[in-house]
Amino acid sequence: MEDRDEWSFTRCLPALTELLRDDEFVKELRKMKKDQEALERRLWARMEKIKAEQMAKRAADNQIAKITRKPVPAEKVAQWERELQAALSDLFVRQVLPSFDGLEARQAARLTELGVPGLGGGKRGEDAKARQVRVRRIMGVLEGALD
Repeated sequence: MEDRDEWSFTRCLPALTELLRDDEFVKELRKMKKDQEALERRLWARMEKIKAEQMAKRAADNQIAKITRKPVPAEKVAQWERELQAALSDLFVRQVLPSFDGLEARQAARLTELGVPGLGGGKRGEDAKARQVRVRRIMGVLEGALD
């Protein structure tokens, strides 16, 4: 018997249609989407906090430039941009990427528990890109059902 995790997208469609008729399944999808949106909001707020902190650091120099009617030196502006980019890069590496990787793993495991086919490692010989396209198409069907 063939493993459902390795089904092609075309073969998954009837099973997905059947799952989407189940109100409990759709309810679980909505919960997963809500959890993802909450994570996105938290991470967005952290990013905005970093930006606000960077702007606060610039306030004194901007005020001096305004009073003296001289522009802030280009080197200083470039330094601010480097600091902001470094802080945002650190946020992405330390929090955003691990958070989304964890969420993706939890959601994939939950979808597999719920019986969604086609999310597995793929058939022997199938490259990672083909698997990624298949999974993306399956997720598109599931997300589309929530709209």
